[in-house]
Amino acid sequence: MSIIRFVMNEKALRMAEKENKIVAIVDMKLNKNEIKRLIEKTYGLKIEKINTLITSKGEKKAMIKLTKEFSAIDFYAKIGLI
Repeated sequence: MSIIRFVMNEKALRMAEKENKIVAIVDMKLNKNEIKRLIEKTYGLKIEKINTLITSKGEKKAMIKLTKEFSAIDFYAKIGLI
């Protein structure tokens, strides 16, 4: 059970800039608490809130709002997506 990939497109970039959110495709079996623990432990981020949805492709997408002391843009740059 893991994060499959992080999403970087125009909408995700806008969410990162305006709402301090990162977007990830995650394993279908993960619930919000498990996603939060996984991101915080693996990447050293603090999470304020997580929203999830199932895409039309049958993937689970998590929109992860970071706390104010962390920057979504900086995170995307650190992992090499921007």
